[in-house]
Amino acid sequence: MKIKKTICVIDHSDFGYVAMELTRFYEKVYYCYTDWRSAFLEPSAKKMFTGFPDVEVIPSIDGYKDLIDTFFFTDIAFQDLSEALKEEGRHVWNSGQTEQMEIDRKVFIDSLKEAGLPVPETDFCETIEELEKYLKGKSDLYVKISGFRGIRETFPYIDDTHAASTLNAIKAKVGCFDGDKDINYAIQKPIPTKYEWGTESVVVKGKFNENCFMGFEQKGCSYFTRFMPMSDLPKDMLEVHSKYEKVLERTDYTGNFSNEVRTGEDGKQYFIDITPRMGFPCSATYFAMGDNWGDVIEGSFEGKNIPLKSKVKYGCETIIMTSCHDEYNALSFDEKYKDNIKPCVSAMRSGVIFRLPNNQLYNVSEKLCTVVTTGNDIEKIIKENSEICANIKATGVSYDCAMLTCFKKNIEDLKTETGIKF
Repeated sequence: MKIKKTICVIDHSDFGYVAMELTRFYEKVYYCYTDWRSAFLEPSAKKMFTGFPDVEVIPSIDGYKDLIDTFFFTDIAFQDLSEALKEEGRHVWNSGQTEQMEIDRKVFIDSLKEAGLPVPETDFCETIEELEKYLKGKSDLYVKISGFRGIRETFPYIDDTHAASTLNAIKAKVGCFDGDKDINYAIQKPIPTKYEWGTESVVVKGKFNENCFMGFEQKGCSYFTRFMPMSDLPKDMLEVHSKYEKVLERTDYTGNFSNEVRTGEDGKQYFIDITPRMGFPCSATYFAMGDNWGDVIEGSFEGKNIPLKSKVKYGCETIIMTSCHDEYNALSFDEKYKDNIKPCVSAMRSGVIFRLPNNQLYNVSEKLCTVVTTGNDIEKIIKENSEICANIKATGVSYDCAMLTCFKKNIEDLKTETGIKF
């Protein structure tokens, strides 16, 4: 039965499918794309995610606030708006000050120290010139840029020769803002690692839900997860969550939460990345698997941490990319797969889904959609996922399902190493 309340999904463009999933649980769902304003407006920006059934697109929450019970933020860079809504006494899911731990590497490193978790050896540089001097003659390092993720994702510093063009590109993007206090560069050595794992769950006022989705991600490619009680995690994995709760309680965080953790060869659990928002990939899968998202979200505003429920054990996801992202790109597939395909940066007209052009948007993504399959048989859902990917028709499509099979080895290695029930 649907909850007799309204919810508004506030988004930068990637997570329109979350609004579609929430129609399973809410009587009324709004979608608000926030980045459309321009003096030279083009259709794609104003019409993001229009045309999909059961979702009403609104240009702004202004004028709609009193019609909306819950404000659901999908991403970071909404701190000011989400905190203002909280001050008005509104119900807010995700975002808030916790996002600073993802945006600023110094803040994240400090939060690990606060929680008493292992901290990888990290040095910081404040300017490009300082960074270049630090890196000169070195090799096999990782560089993470704070403040402005759009400059560059984390990249490996192989050596001076291989990284020269990357540093030049960063220098060109930073331009005259080099040296500003809100831009810095974290440099880390590789962590000798046995395996990498992560969980997706819910946090209510800083406390983790008793259930979670535990799995593996191939960045920008695919994802595999198992729904399980948090208590089934090995003790040292569980400690990552229990220790970090003190940080999340301080920031009064309520919403979705993902982490990436590396189990070092030294036996320590290194929490390397935080995602206090919807993750990609992963969110399409865990929202499809969850059976009571409405109750979990609404219960949180009464201080209740209602256990997540799922009728299935496993889920997997493959991201479909397109090289044709600067023009309208029609997406088609067999009707029987409509619940498995989650469109990104899209609109629908006359029953046809169109991937909208990047050059009309403040968007640099090459995502077309993501394919999700769920069930209780690992082999079956991986095979089904591959079949659906092959069925998709659009211009410039690319994807890689191979990692889904590789994840099976990750699972066996993890079971052997930790005894985890997977």
